[in-house]
Amino acid sequence: IPVLSAFTVSSTRTYGTAPFPALAYPTSVSNGAILYSSNNPTVATIDSSGIITLLKAGYVNFIANQQETPYYTNSVKTTNTMTVQRQVLPLTRVSPTTAIIEKTYGDPYFTVAATNSSNGGAITYETSNSGIVGIVGSTSAGVISVVSVGSATITARREQTDQYSSDPISWTVNVGRATTTLTGLTDLSYNVTAAPFTVAASSASDGAVTYALQDPSSDVLVINRTTG
Repeated sequence: IPVLSAFTVSSTRTYGTAPFPALAYPTSVSNGAILYSSNNPTVATIDSSGIITLLKAGYVNFIANQQETPYYTNSVKTTNTMTVQRQVLPLTRVSPTTAIIEKTYGDPYFTVAATNSSNGGAITYETSNSGIVGIVGSTSAGVISVVSVGSATITARREQTDQYSSDPISWTVNVGRATTTLTGLTDLSYNVTAAPFTVAASSASDGAVTYALQDPSSDVLVINRTTG
């Protein structure tokens, strides 16, 4: 039986690497043809010239089988295990492309979107604080609601595939206070002998309304600050 010399490959490779050779190919005193094969051809293949092609993440060994001749029997040599890693693709912002989103309380729903060149894997969106901005409906739709005033982070993530994993990407959403308009006050005309009366004003805000005279020094009227 001829003794085949070392047959070695890289211990780690990343999917997306161009086809490459082994680190060392086996030889022996025999002149029998050497045939190459993979023990996990869904992860990587090896052709008749010993060139390796990566197909997905996983573990694989390669086998060299030297054929028998009139003088020598066949001989087999197996490589060390190669680990094929997923290629990491960072997500990029599609809409909006900026990292900061400025909103005002009361603004309508808005959408965010991210992508990369992965061959699959669902993209989902999550919020760091649903009390400030929330996810509307499906987490994959990217529809965001403004809930309250403050800051929160929306993060996009993509599920890994057999070939790719994805780095997440985020937006910071700053929600500011809205400006409202008080309504309900009009010009009034009363006799000085009229009984006390009430005025009232309101707006979309739930903040307390307080009242004061336009001319605080007036001795014509007084007004209750809280009741109007």
